[in-house]
This record gives sequence, structure tokens and C-alpha cells, in this order.
Amino acid sequence: MPRRRTEAPERPEEEAPHPEGPFNRSTIEEAGAGLLRAVTDALGVAVERGRSELDHAARYGRVQLEVIRLRRERDNLFLALGKEVLPLLEDGRIHHPDLWATATRIREVKARLARVEEERVAAGEPSVPEEHGVEEPPPEQQKRQ
Repeated sequence: MPRRRTEAPERPEEEAPHPEGPFNRSTIEEAGAGLLRAVTDALGVAVERGRSELDHAARYGRVQLEVIRLRRERDNLFLALGKEVLPLLEDGRIHHPDLWATATRIREVKARLARVEEERVAAGEPSVPEEHGVEEPPPEQQKRQ
């Protein structure tokens, strides 16, 4: 059977297709502007969050440094106090039985340290610096220790 040619049904009047296709310059510019706004907004949020995190980290770091500094100061004060109390205890100007055990241990450690340092000097080894910034007591107090 021969095929009958059928014509397409008539459609209501349509606008002629735009020569640029479904995307014309203005729709592309609008889409690009919208995308640019979205990216800019997202970057703004990311930058603000980053700034907030940096501020928090800086505050935390300053607090940590202050804590470390205060702990070091406290420890140095304890060391200084111990170096002041030991001669008073040994001279009998302070009477406290609980302090004697620590004072005895300090004397033992000092004696051992002196022996080790003498051996080090005899072997020609360089001196070992003190760990803490607390100064040694004046020579008259060292004689009593």
C-alpha cells in the first residue's frame, strides 16, 4: 500500500525561533549575574567564617600564652620561696616538721649534683646551664645550705 502523506496538524501561530537558539544574550547575562551573586555570597560567608575562626584562634592563643606565662611565674616564685625557706629552716628560724623531709631530700640531691659536676669538670666536659631563671642565693646563704 502506498503511504499516504500526512500533513502535520496545524499549530497555532508560533514565534519564529530566535536565531541564537533558546539562550539569547540577555538570558545568558542574567544567568551569569545570578551565578556571580551566588558565588559572591558564598565567598562572603566563607570569608566571614574564616575571619571569625581566626579571631577565635587568636584569642585562644593569647589566653594559652598568658596561662603558660603565669604558670612559669608561679613555678619560679615557688623555687625562689624554697631557696629562701631552706636556710631559715636549717638555721632554726622556722620550725615545721613537714618541711624537714623535703629539706633532707634537697640536701641529698645537692650533694649528688656536686659530685656529678666535679666528675664532669675533672673529665673536661663543658658546664651544663641551669634550667630555671631563678638566681642562686647570695654566697652567704649558699654556705648555710
